[in-house]
This record gives sequence, C-alpha cells and structure tokens, in this order.
Amino acid sequence: MQRSIDQVLNLKSLDLPPLPEVEEIQWYPFIDSNGFPAYRVTVLLRDDTSEAHRARVLTREIEKRIEEALLSANIEEFPYIRTLTRADLQEAEENR
Repeated sequence: MQRSIDQVLNLKSLDLPPLPEVEEIQWYPFIDSNGFPAYRVTVLLRDDTSEAHRARVLTREIEKRIEEALLSANIEEFPYIRTLTRADLQEAEENR
C-alpha cells in the first residue's frame, strides 16, 4: 500500500539528521518544465540555523533522506527540494 506524501514527509516519521534542525516541510504538486508531475518540497530550517549548519553537505543529507523515503513509499514523482529558513522564505515572498 502506498503511503500518502503527507505521511512520508511527516517530521516524526522521517529519519532526519539532528543538524540542521528541520522545523517544517511544505510541499505541493506541480508539473515540471518537461511536462511531468512532480513535487515542490520546501524544507524549513530554524531561523537561528548557523551558516555552518546550512552547508550544502548537511542540507544534501536531508534531501537524500527525503528522496529515499519517497521512493520507499512508491511515490515516483520527482521531488524538487529546496532548503531554507522561514525568514529566507518570507524574504523571497516579499521580493516577488
């Protein structure tokens, strides 16, 4: 049985590394530039996350674990994942 993406991306069910600390995961379905169904996944880190903990090697590990969890749940749509803080997200939305 396929689990829903809400179940898969639930912070309590994901095996994420302790740092950087993930506060929330948001997602929505969309059609990518190739015309394929996909998911836009936003990983929100705590606003006080240091630059050192925002290093690509650490955020890539979070992305990898999300990708693996989706695949193991038989969710085949590609996840386009971005990792940022809530303050970064708010700033990006204000600058649209």
